[in-house]
Amino acid sequence: MAYTNNIKSIAIGSFDGMHIAHQTLAAKVDALVIIERNGGYLTPGYKRANFTSKVCCFYHFDVIKDLNPEAFIEKLKTDFPKLETIVVGYDFAFGKEKAGTAETLETLFDAKVEIVKEVSVEGIAVHSRTIKAYLREGRVAMANKLLGRDYLIDGVVISGQGLGKKELVPTLNLKVDAYQLPLEGVYATRTKVRGEWLDSVSFLGHRVTTDDSFAVETHILACDIGAIEGRVEMAFVDFLRPNQKFESLEALKAQISQDIAKAKEILT
Repeated sequence: MAYTNNIKSIAIGSFDGMHIAHQTLAAKVDALVIIERNGGYLTPGYKRANFTSKVCCFYHFDVIKDLNPEAFIEKLKTDFPKLETIVVGYDFAFGKEKAGTAETLETLFDAKVEIVKEVSVEGIAVHSRTIKAYLREGRVAMANKLLGRDYLIDGVVISGQGLGKKELVPTLNLKVDAYQLPLEGVYATRTKVRGEWLDSVSFLGHRVTTDDSFAVETHILACDIGAIEGRVEMAFVDFLRPNQKFESLEALKAQISQDIAKAKEILT
């Protein structure tokens, strides 16, 4: 970790989501020490680095989980030899079985420790778990307020049923891994295709009207994008409706037309 030799200030945490509270910590330091856990993410792995200009250093939880608080501090001092300041959130816990707290850190670290108070938006405390709960309820607009941005996922384009282009509307079908997905349903979204963000309407959930398989698919509004391969990003703007079963493809197609009209209103 030679690139850490000149770092004087760090913030420590999981930084899952890189939400408004995380950005508050990041603004105070040279680098982020990110505790990596492998699963259930708002923003998986290295993708956290896409939302900060600060150096990101990863500690895998399985590697450090058995270190007591004193050993963890010694590791930080070894990895960051010029370390002068550590910034953490008020609810920070560290060391084996979370034996250390933010206050413990003040006692053990022989330089500056800054503890950042709880950050709130519209009276709601900003935490990754709260954002995940909003997403599971389909409350994407509220989740986005706490994130400070539209919730973003990405996936690899795969072959779908082939039904959309023939009977309904053409869609890109995505294989999505690692992310916390919102409530099953239809959303106003923006989809990044060939480097350009395009207005879209997207569905995720079980296709209960057709084959009942799980899908994440997006329809680009206002233009024909042709054949797309590789990885595509999708940002959730607002929730349109929950997943539902239709008696016929004609009824589903009529509802999709309404979904498109509503999405256009939201995205304009």
